[in-house]
Amino acid sequence: MKHAENEILELFISESFDLLKAWESFSLELERNQDPGIFAELFRLAHSLKGFGLNAGLKEISKLVHQVEEFVLALRDQKIPCDLQAVDILLDFKDLLDSWIYEIRYDKSYVSDYKGLSSRISDMLLEASEPEVPETAAPAILLVDRRDQFTQLVKCLLDYKYEVILAHTDSDALEKFSALNPVLIITEIRAANINGVKFIQDVRKESRVPILAYSKLFANEFAKAKAAGANATLQKEDNVSQITIAVEKLLQAK
Repeated sequence: MKHAENEILELFISESFDLLKAWESFSLELERNQDPGIFAELFRLAHSLKGFGLNAGLKEISKLVHQVEEFVLALRDQKIPCDLQAVDILLDFKDLLDSWIYEIRYDKSYVSDYKGLSSRISDMLLEASEPEVPETAAPAILLVDRRDQFTQLVKCLLDYKYEVILAHTDSDALEKFSALNPVLIITEIRAANINGVKFIQDVRKESRVPILAYSKLFANEFAKAKAAGANATLQKEDNVSQITIAVEKLLQAK
């Protein structure tokens, strides 16, 4: 694959397989059960796909997924009937992305026509449109990690629901923690200008806020992070979407 040097593109391809498999399952479930949790999962999956697409430079995919996010929210809020026509759109979206990913994997230009699907979604959203209600402030999550593409990807995956504040040094992290009172902290265990274990110890002197500690290179220090007060640890090389799942579990356990 001529894009082999692009790790984020490869990540998009590998992650999308599981995300789209789950998407199909939840979409079919809507025919029988329209529980709010299903819409929440569909939105999370769409947001993850959009985040991977944006970071891989796949603008057309990200644009369409953003439109699908709005469609899922309209279904959730009952602005659009969740009928067979709506489910067909969700499944057609899955089929289109499957086709795009196949073309990308084999170095094609993913030129599959999405305008027809986009137009169908636009028409339904237009019929359902109404004045927006101002949103309340999103809960803050403090993300302590180096300045790199992975950090931006994690931020992108979480900002569908949270205000993600970045800190790239221990001192900056402590200042922002004191000022923001975040609902959760995610920290690298060890990186340039970041000593995650010490940072966790400093936070624990004054707060029981949930902390997720992760690392790509220093998994052997997970025990130290847990001893310092981290509630959970995660290997960075695991499925990246597991970060959002770990965040939700920690917040639900508060």
